[in-house]
Amino acid sequence: MAKLVGGYGKLSFLLKDMYSRVAKNESLHLKNADAARTIGYFQHKADHDVDCFCRFSYDGNNRLFNVMWAYSKSQEYYHLFGHSVAFDCTYKTNAYGKPLLVWLRVNNHFRSTIFGFALLSDKSSDTYTWATKIFIDYMGGVTPKTVVTDGDQAIRHAINVTMLEVVHRLCYWHIHKKVAIAVKDPEFLRKLNKLFFNYYSVDQFETLWIDLIEEYGLQKNEWAKWMTNRKEQWAEAYLRGIFFAAVTTKRRCEGMHTLLKKRVNEKMKMYEFVRAIGVGMSLLRTRDAKDDYDTMNTMSLLQQTNMAHIEEEAEKLYARNMFFRVRAQIEKEARCMVDSSTKEDDMVVVRLTKTPLFDTVHRTVYLDLLTGYIGCECEYFPTYGIPCRHIFCVMKKFKVTSIPKSLVITQWKIHAREVQEIPDESST
Repeated sequence: MAKLVGGYGKLSFLLKDMYSRVAKNESLHLKNADAARTIGYFQHKADHDVDCFCRFSYDGNNRLFNVMWAYSKSQEYYHLFGHSVAFDCTYKTNAYGKPLLVWLRVNNHFRSTIFGFALLSDKSSDTYTWATKIFIDYMGGVTPKTVVTDGDQAIRHAINVTMLEVVHRLCYWHIHKKVAIAVKDPEFLRKLNKLFFNYYSVDQFETLWIDLIEEYGLQKNEWAKWMTNRKEQWAEAYLRGIFFAAVTTKRRCEGMHTLLKKRVNEKMKMYEFVRAIGVGMSLLRTRDAKDDYDTMNTMSLLQQTNMAHIEEEAEKLYARNMFFRVRAQIEKEARCMVDSSTKEDDMVVVRLTKTPLFDTVHRTVYLDLLTGYIGCECEYFPTYGIPCRHIFCVMKKFKVTSIPKSLVITQWKIHAREVQEIPDESST
């Protein structure tokens, strides 16, 4: 334009004025055809990717009401890693104020994997039930075994309707936010963290919880009553031994919110929003590919523990990030020592204690001499899917030179994505 009129000085507008006009026209166009462009976006994705999935509904005025979608590999990853799923709902992420429901989980690299999204018309239980039913239908009717949510009553109702036998856990990240409002005391939060994550017997937990409530005078506090009524859904004492794959921690939700804040904002129309989400998903896929490459093509610094041969085997079995978590347990076995052991038929019962440097916590480990199975009363393995320090201590004591197959779950292996197949509707 400047060239046509003989220079920039002869233009009647500035460059930023032109950009403003273009943005205004684009906004007007989106306002009149946002829903159609959004649906067109998903149709275009489906034309180029048979695994792309989208379902939507209209209201009485023929306006777009709810939208649920999933990208390539979502179904495959769900059947690989969908034993435990987190439901995370965020608000004010788009111009319409529609709640965004996200289904996420961790993969074999111990990173968050997103299975699907839903932009909903409201936060009612019927709307959440619609989205959850569509999600399960897309996943071949296979429901997760455990779920983690923020405790929203509507989401809980939807789960009770669509996932009858699922174990429901409350997300610590959301509880942490409520604590800051209900009880403004850092020391209280520290003590609550112990009850949330440390392993106590049910009787021990009940005593400690009552003492904590009385210490801070919270007997009539509404938040404390709410927590007491739902203690079976957040306290480790009640949930130990149930596999959640560490989706319980606040880091998963925090990471999800960080990803969203970088890509979307409350001024975005729906078409802009779903495109931005698509870019974020592409970033996650690229990160997963890099994790695969690093695991297969790099070597960790080994012989960092007292069980070098077990450490080397673990490095070959587990994906890189999971190997570091396993090695941390091998390192901590040095804190334990065998106090006594008794043999009953083919079962050896080993009593462990911590060295005086730490504390006097006792643990009992069971070793089956015929099958090689090793189990610990702390139930770390069924909870997190990796052997605990107590098991490694017993392995060293009885010269077990290889990690038993019963203590290696497929989900954390290097080749986790290559050894499983997507089950059909008849699979249990």
